[in-house]
Amino acid sequence: MEVIAVVNQKGGSGKSSTSTIIAKSIADTGKKVLIVDTDPQGGITSLLLPKPSAEEKRKGIYDILVGEDPEFNVNVVLTNHSNIGDRLYIIPADHRFDLIYSSISPFALKQCLEDFASKNFDVVIIDTPPTVQGITRSAILFANKIIIPCEISQQAHGPTEYTINEVLNLDKTPNIVYIGWQEPDPKGEGLDDRNGRLFKKTFDKFVIGNLPKNKTNISFASEDKKITDNLRNVLLSNAVSIVGKAS
Repeated sequence: MEVIAVVNQKGGSGKSSTSTIIAKSIADTGKKVLIVDTDPQGGITSLLLPKPSAEEKRKGIYDILVGEDPEFNVNVVLTNHSNIGDRLYIIPADHRFDLIYSSISPFALKQCLEDFASKNFDVVIIDTPPTVQGITRSAILFANKIIIPCEISQQAHGPTEYTINEVLNLDKTPNIVYIGWQEPDPKGEGLDDRNGRLFKKTFDKFVIGNLPKNKTNISFASEDKKITDNLRNVLLSNAVSIVGKAS
């Protein structure tokens, strides 16, 4: 079983949309995929599941980590996305998880999910909150591949560098996926060119691929009908390639 953690200390870095694209792309190849939403904001849950009614009490990762066994149709839910059949499931998150996610044991996810997931899925993808402590550390230790999505901006550089160092400190290999990368002009003085050169200098040896800007990612992730079939196929192929390059 392959376990992929998608992490970055920077909020709004594209973790949820990247996780969804990778999950859907792998499921499209015929493999059975489990997404684990460990962000109390539930971003990837809202992309893949309808909003629950006021009366509905949706179970998910919180319930599993406080003692419930993982169980299909209870806290492990089939997504309703088209063209994937019964190959894409999610363990949802909700606001209750905010009570415990920062103090989770480093091995909690492995202990709670490994046996169930290895018997039922080919790939597990863990979407994480904007931190590298608590539940994210647990995801990194459970995973055999770490993907760090990153937009090219001054605000993203420091958190991404910190994330890489924390992953290395846990004896794991960081794999950067740029979101909306454009090759910088070696002599350009604009902000984009300066940022691009800085990111190349700092992160080049960790980069394994690129994905389009978040608007395109989210359109694909949320089944937006405006996205063309050609672009959809490019994203699918690119995401599968990225996972293959991750170490």
